[in-house]
Amino acid sequence: MNNKNINTIVFDFGGVLGPRSNTWDTTHKNISELTGIPPEKLSELSKNFWPILETGKASITDFWEKVIEMSDREVDMDELEQIYESNFKADNGSLSLAKELKRMGFQVVILSNASKEWMEFKKDKFKLEEVFDKIYSSADLGMMKPDHTIYQYVLRDLKIHPSEAVFIDDHDQNLEVAKAEGMTIVKFTNAKEVREKIMNLLKSDQ
Repeated sequence: MNNKNINTIVFDFGGVLGPRSNTWDTTHKNISELTGIPPEKLSELSKNFWPILETGKASITDFWEKVIEMSDREVDMDELEQIYESNFKADNGSLSLAKELKRMGFQVVILSNASKEWMEFKKDKFKLEEVFDKIYSSADLGMMKPDHTIYQYVLRDLKIHPSEAVFIDDHDQNLEVAKAEGMTIVKFTNAKEVREKIMNLLKSDQ
């Protein structure tokens, strides 16, 4: 067994650093009110679009154009973008944890299933590049979690052994693959609990 010390913490975004990108309770409600499209129809559209958005095979413009096509009202794409952007919040506790770990000398990284455009929006809105050493988006890489290849790519790119990384995610399937690749895993519940788990792991790693 390799006993290298942990030096890298890998965060998911949706459901960890911010809300899950495909659970838009308020966003769907607001878009439904604007467009007249029932929320369940918007949810179905999102579910169908997500795999191609998150692997870079479609753009957010394609998605909004489909929403406009489904609407029985005159809708402006900028209005749709504003609804999404205004409803998108970060988890301040998780961001604070990432900043704390960086101050402690750890490499902090994001590995997220996300479209190109929305990852760029998140980077700008939350100044992610000021906190994280690397940000990996599934759309930029053309592969997504829980495919083994995306974890392998990140580990190679960071030039670290799997035992040197802790991976934080809220989806069991994503965590299981990371564990199979040799990474230490922490399931996200809330920022306070995850901080305690991470600090305990780091103490035992010394």
